[in-house]
Amino acid sequence: MSQTDYRNWRLDHDVDRICWLTIDRAGETTNSLSREVLTELEEIVTELERTPPRGLVLQSGKENSFIVGADVREFDQVSSAAEAEAFIREAHALFDRIEALPFPTAVCIEGYCLGGGLELALCFDYRIVRDSDATRLGYPEIKLGIYPGFGGSARTTRQIGGLKALPLMLTARNLRARQARGMGLVDQVVSPHSSLRWAARRAVLAGRKSRGPGRLDRLSNFGPARKLLAAQVRKQTSAKANPKHYPAPFELIDAWEEYGDNPRQMLDQEAQRVARLITGDTSRGLRRVFWLMEMLKRNGKDSGFKARRVHVVGAGVMGGDIAAWCVLQGLEVTLQDREQKYIDPALKRARKLFARRLKTPDRIAGALSRLTADVEGAGASRADVIIEAIFENLEAKQKLFQDLEARVKPDAVLATNTSAIPLAQIASVLKRPERLIGLHFFNPVASMPLVEVVHDENTEPAEIERGAAFSNQIGRFPLPVASSRPSESSSRASARKARRVR
Repeated sequence: MSQTDYRNWRLDHDVDRICWLTIDRAGETTNSLSREVLTELEEIVTELERTPPRGLVLQSGKENSFIVGADVREFDQVSSAAEAEAFIREAHALFDRIEALPFPTAVCIEGYCLGGGLELALCFDYRIVRDSDATRLGYPEIKLGIYPGFGGSARTTRQIGGLKALPLMLTARNLRARQARGMGLVDQVVSPHSSLRWAARRAVLAGRKSRGPGRLDRLSNFGPARKLLAAQVRKQTSAKANPKHYPAPFELIDAWEEYGDNPRQMLDQEAQRVARLITGDTSRGLRRVFWLMEMLKRNGKDSGFKARRVHVVGAGVMGGDIAAWCVLQGLEVTLQDREQKYIDPALKRARKLFARRLKTPDRIAGALSRLTADVEGAGASRADVIIEAIFENLEAKQKLFQDLEARVKPDAVLATNTSAIPLAQIASVLKRPERLIGLHFFNPVASMPLVEVVHDENTEPAEIERGAAFSNQIGRFPLPVASSRPSESSSRASARKARRVR
């Protein structure tokens, strides 16, 4: 192959005159579309227009990651809506040129393909995705107080119709490979053991193009159907968000309702509306939240700890829901309580959660198979993480942890979900009190993203790191906090709560 290097891109030409364009952003663990990256891409497109190859394939040089979107760090550098609009229009012009290239194009997607990465992929004739646990496609922009701004609102509604596109963009839902194929966002799914490159080569040589939307999906962008659908979506969105405080969803709905049958007008509206949103107070505030969450996610990143099995003691509301959430994240969980009758309600709640989140019978059955009632507590000896969630009684917790310490693996994470009893008091009866941490979940577990990793001056730092790593593993933001004695009023409130749970 002949090769041309840029700072963030690599351009290879093989003997069949297929051009392989690889994005590999310098100095970053993931690819994002910064100004520099897009400027280099424009130079590459100019070169391809001047000397057309037989075909073009876009791929990522990062392992298990495609493009995670625009570089959010640059959002705060925008000083005005006019500056933002000018930049968005430049991106639109570049993506239009890619879409208009006079030869077959394909894109290979593996890992996260989000926001601007998906918008770029939609400019190519044919999209191929690897079916793996690492692959996700979606638009997270609404969480930042904007909506897709690199042509996503126009190209996504054109590709799959507003009926499917609006919920995808408004909910920030991430799709797995086969879900994206079923929706029509991508054209081909390859197995984990198949070659993306060979699939892309065949697609380019055959000149394959995306089929586009089906008849019903296409009709949803036109006439009365669009108006009716926009009204329904606006009503559903209004039930969850106030347009005065959270305008982005309604800006997207309004733009599509008025111009959904005209992609060029949709692009024009996107440039104006997203530019206005990105410089507004709501987006600035949500970006601050985003960076706070990113900061929390860095906790535990240096730990190599990864759990496979979890044992939860206490099948009440908190314990049962912690167990169910861990199962949803792919872990094997044993759930212990004094009698089966105390575990059954937790299993029933878990089934409802699995049905709501997993949808298909096979995935629900798979989750249920990973959640085991364990009255005798046999699972504790095999678990990588043990979480105690029994009632708030010091003596009961001390007795439980003395028993657990004698049976669990020496390298297992030993944690309590307690919020009212100082960690040192519980740990005082252990042979290795420094290994006990708190993993304090909030109710409802499935909706509250924060987990406090509780420690005191005697806690082993490595245990804090392992607790944070586990929180990240199950999709929760770990916040290290120091254990402290609660006030008398909060102690009384906790005691009342414990009596209610019992």
